[in-house]
Amino acid sequence: HAAWINFLQTQTLADGKSTLTPKQAGLIAEFLKPVVPPAGRKKHPVIGRVKEMKTVIPIVTAPRDMINSTMLVGPAGTGKTAIIEGLAQLMEDAQNMDAVRVEGENGASWLDIRRLRGRWLVSLDIDRLLAADEPIKILLALLDLLPLLNSADPRDGNRIIILADEMQKLRMDPQGVKIMNALKGPLRDGQIAIAGTTTEKEWKEFFDNDDALKSRFEKLNVGEPTVEETAEMLHGAKSYYEWKHDTVIEDEALDAAAKLTDQFDKETHNPRKSVKLVEQAAEEARPDNRRASLALEIREGWRKLGVLVASAAKEMAKKGVASALTLLGRRHRPHQAQARGQDRHLGRPADARRGGRLPLRQHGGRGLQARRQPGPRHPRAGQRHPPQ
Repeated sequence: HAAWINFLQTQTLADGKSTLTPKQAGLIAEFLKPVVPPAGRKKHPVIGRVKEMKTVIPIVTAPRDMINSTMLVGPAGTGKTAIIEGLAQLMEDAQNMDAVRVEGENGASWLDIRRLRGRWLVSLDIDRLLAADEPIKILLALLDLLPLLNSADPRDGNRIIILADEMQKLRMDPQGVKIMNALKGPLRDGQIAIAGTTTEKEWKEFFDNDDALKSRFEKLNVGEPTVEETAEMLHGAKSYYEWKHDTVIEDEALDAAAKLTDQFDKETHNPRKSVKLVEQAAEEARPDNRRASLALEIREGWRKLGVLVASAAKEMAKKGVASALTLLGRRHRPHQAQARGQDRHLGRPADARRGGRLPLRQHGGRGLQARRQPGPRHPRAGQRHPPQ
């Protein structure tokens, strides 16, 4: 993103002298975000869409007096956006090479990427644009500024290629008709290059009925890949998924993902549903998640052990209280048996001892220290009296 800002601030305009003002560069950077692989991270490969890539590249890099915008049309989840985002990866590769080796239906081949050199793929933040106070005014300002970044030679095409994902959102807005009308002029003159995506239903509803708008785009149908093509895509991206989830993925698992999702998931489309299944399984299998799961089991074990210990301690406490009461009763009765005529005094220290208020041996009453004196036997001496 810093490189994108630097490009906007330092790029010499078509007049060969001036550059964008900070305000103009800031406006472009606010609504057009560069599609670039994060620095230091492995890139997701574009596999199995060689035919589509070979079609898109000549369109978006065509001279400015030709149709240089395309619309990828197909069901959700078939990889329309991924095809366009793959251009960003190829643009980066084009800085150091002229062609890349790709795997297609007819085996390996070479894809010429020289025309992508020196270009930027940026994503139009449609939601942010439509949420602005004056979206049409902002759009017109962008359409005036972007052609200034092109070279003076129209054969070079556009330096900036705009990714308009789910472009039907622009038309669905209450001001959608005005927004589309604002785009028709620059699209006709080739002053901007747009790579948009939409579904077949929305293409027919919002684009097919507008001949002027439809003629500005080369329509490219993107269908759902077969099971074999989906498996090929998964195998091609295997090393990326293994790196991303830090785990090992067996080839049989990728084949099974392509077959099972095609067999049981009829609501979504490949390759998205297969990729989702593979990534979910890989995430559950990654080593740190297994360690985390083990740690949870250990913590749960300690928690259960703690409950058992607390329960046992509670039972021991109950037994301890009962034992103490029993002991107090035992200590109470022998003294009571040895004392004569002191029943009313014996009950008090024993009760106090059971309540924890007074140690039995520290009581200073004479009744506890009384010894049997000669004389007539007390009528209740020797009888068993329960503790009070």
